[in-house]
Amino acid sequence: MSGPDDAVWRERVESFIDLEQFVRQVAIEMFLSEHDGLLGYAGMNNFYLYRATSRGQQRVLVWDLDLSFRDYDSSIFLRADENELFRRAMAYPDLHTLYLQKLEDCARSALEDDWLSNEIVSSAALIRDSALEDGVKPFSNDDFDSAVSWMKDFGRLRSAYVLEAVAGARRQ
Repeated sequence: MSGPDDAVWRERVESFIDLEQFVRQVAIEMFLSEHDGLLGYAGMNNFYLYRATSRGQQRVLVWDLDLSFRDYDSSIFLRADENELFRRAMAYPDLHTLYLQKLEDCARSALEDDWLSNEIVSSAALIRDSALEDGVKPFSNDDFDSAVSWMKDFGRLRSAYVLEAVAGARRQ
């Protein structure tokens, strides 16, 4: 099924996994600069496969995205060549286009009305008092404030980087 010259690779793989859903999820994780996900530093990580009883095709359900927002300038193709499923999927023009479109959609959504930064501020406000009062936390209050500041900037910086990278990928 994974032979390099197999002309029916996509048909065979799609009988097991929803490739469009997989490509969309990789794009979302790559936008978020998730370091430990489907294209993670230690291989594919932090997901389950779900198969409805009515279909043979499986869907990817991700979890534990605790290493997101790592680097605003990480490549949109970081470790893409290390994952056989994703690498082979990117050889299909429609899946490659879908990947770039989803990355662009994520970037534009994050920028629209400063949505991502506003969500980060709102979420941080929910835990701020508790985080600052916690006497056994493994970080300082200044560390907390710096992390929130970094995450606020991430949405703007990552979006600009991704939009530029997508435009570059489309020119190639």
